[in-house]
Amino acid sequence: MRSRILSVAAVTLALAGTVLAAPAQATAVPDRTRDNSGCNHDVCMAIDGTTGQVTVKAWAYDRTFTGHFQLLQPNGHELNGRDGTFGAGDVAGGSSWRLHADAGKYCVIGWDGVNGHFDNIGEPCLSL
Repeated sequence: MRSRILSVAAVTLALAGTVLAAPAQATAVPDRTRDNSGCNHDVCMAIDGTTGQVTVKAWAYDRTFTGHFQLLQPNGHELNGRDGTFGAGDVAGGSSWRLHADAGKYCVIGWDGVNGHFDNIGEPCLSL
């Protein structure tokens, strides 16, 4: 009886090892695409990146504003998007940048032009 229990345990362990080995092999993809998105206050952003290139998109979350978006890159560079009016939830009408991908944190700041100055209305950050 004892040898039968040991045999069942050995078969169970062997099968468990086989089942665990298959997913590990399936997930080893060298050049994997990463998609991230997130919001902070009234600004949302998304990152779509692969090795070498990244696209960063920014849009207004739940209210329309007039101003611009600013992209802060992991390498310390900053880029400003066009000035304009950005509709709430209008992803296509926001700002977009396509550039060389650097590993690290990307942030987008939404600047609302109010009475001659700009107010920060949100600053989501995502990592690539």
